[in-house]
Amino acid sequence: MQKKLGMKIVAALAAGSLGLGLASCSDGGSQSTVAQGSEDEMVFAIGEPSGEFDPKKGWGDHGQQRLLHSSLLKASDKGDGELEGDLAKDFKQSKDGKSWEFELNPEFKFSDGAPVTAKDVKFTYDMLIKDGTNWDLSAIDKVTTEGDHKVRIDLKKPDTIFSILLTQIGIVPADKYGDDYSHNPIASGPYKVVEFRPGEQLIMEQNEYYPTKPKHKKLVFMLSDEDQSIQAAKSGQVDVLAVFPGNANQKIKGMHDESIKTVESLGMTMPTLPAGGKGETNGMPVKVGNDVTSDKAIRQALTVGIDREALVDLTLDGRGKPAYSSVDDQPWFNEETTFEDGKADEAKKILEKAGWKDTNGDGTVDKDGKEAEFELYYASDDSNRSDLSNAVAAQAKDLGIKIKPKGVTWDDIYKDGKTVPVMFGLGAHAPSDLYFYYASDQIGVGYHNLSSYKNKTVDKHLKAARHAKSLEASLPDWKAAQWDGKQGMSSRPDADNPFVWLVRRDHVYYVKDGLDLGKQPIHAHGHGWQIFLNYEEWL
Repeated sequence: MQKKLGMKIVAALAAGSLGLGLASCSDGGSQSTVAQGSEDEMVFAIGEPSGEFDPKKGWGDHGQQRLLHSSLLKASDKGDGELEGDLAKDFKQSKDGKSWEFELNPEFKFSDGAPVTAKDVKFTYDMLIKDGTNWDLSAIDKVTTEGDHKVRIDLKKPDTIFSILLTQIGIVPADKYGDDYSHNPIASGPYKVVEFRPGEQLIMEQNEYYPTKPKHKKLVFMLSDEDQSIQAAKSGQVDVLAVFPGNANQKIKGMHDESIKTVESLGMTMPTLPAGGKGETNGMPVKVGNDVTSDKAIRQALTVGIDREALVDLTLDGRGKPAYSSVDDQPWFNEETTFEDGKADEAKKILEKAGWKDTNGDGTVDKDGKEAEFELYYASDDSNRSDLSNAVAAQAKDLGIKIKPKGVTWDDIYKDGKTVPVMFGLGAHAPSDLYFYYASDQIGVGYHNLSSYKNKTVDKHLKAARHAKSLEASLPDWKAAQWDGKQGMSSRPDADNPFVWLVRRDHVYYVKDGLDLGKQPIHAHGHGWQIFLNYEEWL
């Protein structure tokens, strides 16, 4: 058995499609030099955790599970690009990439004192396979056990993005899991929930049965909105505050701000099918299609006409950079998809050539009696997405496209997101987003592929990449799916553009003076809770 895979590019997959950051670098980490205090309690204002502590409801998809649940594997806290065991003390992957074997650490116990066993691992994975909502576990053929501490996962075929899930899925107790688990979570990680009032407060205390003890016995999470959290920090009630970049100009006595580099990109989903269709999102029947965004010329004009650098300056206060995909600068990124943006004249020519003209002089182009206008949904609790949506709308107006930003709940987004563009965020140290959000077989799987995008050539490359025997072998196909010289799903002005990517934002925290968050890895998508990726260094 081996504790590390020894391949840094493969280990990057442990970062997770939906949350776990991996790579460490000098300019992305927290640089505090003062030792942390000795208080037993810490207070956080970093946003409300998603998933209700239940993996069946998506708990762990942003790496937030680490405080409460152990996963089979984790990313190395050393930032050295390796995979390490978490619940598994030893593990190995077969040479053909089709099976994983794990030997569990017998010292791990749930917060009720019961041991974490192979039975619990099998139960967790089998339960999520059967549910099929928040986790794509279709690659798994079977999960088997040998005694209390050995687990084997056999895949139907090699899967270059499967190891993501091994770092994100927290293990729950087979004998104690039920429909009320969200209200009574039994932890397998270093902390346990002792009080949870949604929208108000979450309190965690040490799991007395966890093999190691973090320094702080109690963690208090203020679950107020960002403005209230900022005021609480200014009154001295908070140790760590997460803010969106647009609010990173605060002066808070006794705190300093830390801007952590990310691979989190924000952009607009663009429904690619005409209106009138029907489909499914997360098991819910929904309407599909938009008559404006389904015209490729609209998507291409926005792609080339938007000035991304201006968006970074205006909405991120310079704490970020332009984004042209959700995988910029990573090994699977196709550099041929970069281009010069902010070219309003070129955007107008694209529209005119496609038949979009302002025939009534109202400033908005139209075609076949239809105005080039659409709503743009953004999560109302994300001030940054609000700012970005309004800034994009202002730029689009100059192109002759009318965008109407609208703050809504995530329930609204998932209900209407296949008919209405959404200000969406992605980003991971893995190529998984390329598959989940562009492959046609992901339409209707959870919340994946909201654009309902289909392209046979792209699908061919994505499947070849996913099922390659190694990540290195998969890279040419990941890149070809983005652009193969003739077509692709990227944000090139001449590509399909099911997303219009805009900016990559830093994660900004205000930290109590004297508190050291350790050397933070580069964060993936998931605001706030990403700081716990290296909790062993500072809690």
